[in-house]
Amino acid sequence: MTIGNHDIRRGGGGEVRRVWRHGVIVALVWTLIVAASVKWTVAEHRQHLVHLAQVWAETAFEQDVQYWMWNVRHGGVYAQVDRDTQPDPYLSHFAERDIVTPSGRHLTLINPSYMTRQVFKIARERNTVLGHVTSLKPLDPDNKPDAWEARGLENFAHGAKEFKAVVTLDGKRYYRFMRPLLVQQSCLRCHANQGYHVGDVRGAISVAVPIPRSFASDARFSGLLVGFGVLWLLGIGGIGAATASLGQRTRRLVQTNDQLQGEVEMRRETEAELRRKHDEQRALIARLEQTRQQLLQAEKMAAIGQLAAGVAHEINNPTGYVLSNLSTLQKYLKDLLTLLDAYEQCERTIGEEEAGRLQQIRALKKSLDIDYIKHDVIDLLRESSEGMNRVRKIVKDLKDFSHADSGEWEWSDLRANIESTLNVVWNELKYRTEVVKEFGEVPQIYCIASQINQVIMNLLTNAVQAIPQRGTITIRTAREGDDVWFSVSDTGAGIAPENLQRIFDPFFTTKPVGQGTGLGLSLSFGIVQRHGGRIEVESGSGKGTTFRVWLPIRGGGEAPPPADDDAAVA
Repeated sequence: MTIGNHDIRRGGGGEVRRVWRHGVIVALVWTLIVAASVKWTVAEHRQHLVHLAQVWAETAFEQDVQYWMWNVRHGGVYAQVDRDTQPDPYLSHFAERDIVTPSGRHLTLINPSYMTRQVFKIARERNTVLGHVTSLKPLDPDNKPDAWEARGLENFAHGAKEFKAVVTLDGKRYYRFMRPLLVQQSCLRCHANQGYHVGDVRGAISVAVPIPRSFASDARFSGLLVGFGVLWLLGIGGIGAATASLGQRTRRLVQTNDQLQGEVEMRRETEAELRRKHDEQRALIARLEQTRQQLLQAEKMAAIGQLAAGVAHEINNPTGYVLSNLSTLQKYLKDLLTLLDAYEQCERTIGEEEAGRLQQIRALKKSLDIDYIKHDVIDLLRESSEGMNRVRKIVKDLKDFSHADSGEWEWSDLRANIESTLNVVWNELKYRTEVVKEFGEVPQIYCIASQINQVIMNLLTNAVQAIPQRGTITIRTAREGDDVWFSVSDTGAGIAPENLQRIFDPFFTTKPVGQGTGLGLSLSFGIVQRHGGRIEVESGSGKGTTFRVWLPIRGGGEAPPPADDDAAVA
């Protein structure tokens, strides 16, 4: 479509088409406004014509009533008898209805009704006002009311003062107006025999005034239409010109906007690229920091392992010879006690001559409480031996835990790893928890034992720290297919759901400041992944937490057969 020499289908895209659509809408609205104005003008003019007809009808009615009253006041008038004015047959009872003047002129009495009918006849002939004297009890059949007049007379009988309407008579519009005629004293000369009284509604005068044609069909209306048409064309032309100008501006604006959009898009792409590189750098920095912390932790654990191995070695040497000495002492003491028993038997065979000497020995034995010492020294040696064996076991477990002498993959007993780690952290557990062990049959696994021990220790440490006062830690083991698993369950406070997805993130911790680095679970997660396993977590606020660690028996890769096949299954 082309408007104002501008093809709205070319150039500018959707925005220009939208401008032209709005222009068309404005033009339609302008057309509706002009059409409504024409319609309103015609309607107002018609209403004005009806008002003029109403004024004309009321004026004509008042004039007819004045003539009527003038005739009534004079008791009727005489007019010369001619072809149009014949004696009224309904006045035949009047003696002086017809008279002759001295000059020989024949006159007849004209009452108000007769006079008004003749006036209305003249008006009808002149095509002006249509009048009619009417009554519900007419003497003259010409005074019989039509249907509209009959409704008016009935309304007057019920107290109405006037009756009016716009009607169509013989294809023409008329304004009809009617008011009642009241009986006066002079009216009773003709109408007393009809039962009327003074003040009754005897009839009415009906007036019908033609409503002039509206200028819808004359030259004035044509001129009005031409005026409105010119106004409409001026408006359409202005709207078209404004729309064309706006369309050009919109097209230029769209082109400029497209250029700006391209620049903005390029800037966005540049910003996105910079942001991506920035995020990559941040991620790299975070990974470097994580690696640095893990290296620090690994160095710390290695130092602790070397320290533990050194302490274990230093403790192990004196523990060995103390145990050896205790064993030798126990043997010596046994011999001494045997000798002491022999001395006591000899006491019984000593004669009276040595009675004084014997008495001194018995007194000494009593003062030294030899009987108690004989029993207590055995208990002391037994308890000392048990204590040193306990020290030896702790040292062994500490050495097994640290494995300072081995960082290599090897076949290891998972349950033994758990037991040795429990001994290492037992001081943290014994005052706050009850440890329940539910070990199932599991084979040896191919792993780096020191790293698995680290995972076990981290889980046990987290479990005891999650218990506010006192609770239970349950450790389970089992085998499923080519995997084994162990779990650590606590009756602590649990982990909030929103934190479950973050517990393996480096440096994430819910512990108070100074009580955790946030690296324990992250390191454990990395260790388990390097072993080809996985860690599962079940927890809820106030319901405790269970960590289950799955490990492949063969370490997730090629592993040599165990050195002792019988030990493959504990």
